[in-house]
Amino acid sequence: MEGSLRSTLLGGASLGGKSITLAGGLVLNINNIMGPAMVALPFLNQSAGWLSPTLVLMLCCCLSAMASTMLCEAMQRIPGNRNFDAIAPNGQRYEFCDVILHYYGLSASRVGQIFFNLSLQASNIAAMVVTAQIFDDIIVFMTGHGAALRYDTWPPQIYTVNRSDLKHADLWPTPWCLSVGLFLSMAGCVPFGMLSLEENMWFQVSLRPPPPPDPKARPAATPRPTQLPSQSHKVYT
Repeated sequence: MEGSLRSTLLGGASLGGKSITLAGGLVLNINNIMGPAMVALPFLNQSAGWLSPTLVLMLCCCLSAMASTMLCEAMQRIPGNRNFDAIAPNGQRYEFCDVILHYYGLSASRVGQIFFNLSLQASNIAAMVVTAQIFDDIIVFMTGHGAALRYDTWPPQIYTVNRSDLKHADLWPTPWCLSVGLFLSMAGCVPFGMLSLEENMWFQVSLRPPPPPDPKARPAATPRPTQLPSQSHKVYT
């Protein structure tokens, strides 16, 4: 019973199956590293030089690698989760907050869940702002015009810009506006946000090689012709 339940929960990609593959994992890590802070690195090197930021980045890289390794080891030390295939009390695989629940209890798990979601939302907000700005710049550059709805006044006002406004640091005169680039980025991100991580990996890995053949797979059976006594044609079974 437990084996069938585990295969049901962990066998499918929609419930957390191990189907991302090595190439997908590399692409996922690169996408996570290339966050909104990457746009500030050229300005940082221009202001502080190249040596100090490089040393600090190397230190942060080492600390992040050690923290992720310790987290993986803590997950492996959960009974039955040596190969990361145990079933958590919530019916799915063990993840970050489930590890906190196992070692520190329910109260610490709730606190960790709150801070974990706040961290994700802070990163998402910064990424959404950068993505919307890039979409606005592309639209103005390609079409020569852009529009946004300002909502901090009543009645709301519609701003329009042209290609000559791209030379300014801020395309819009106020941050309290909803631009066309924001709506386009939302239209592209909301459908993928409704999918699980495994289900939207096809979008992150554009050229994924086909999986290698399974050496343990049995070859397909060759149909054998049989001659029935009352029939003259061949029937395949």
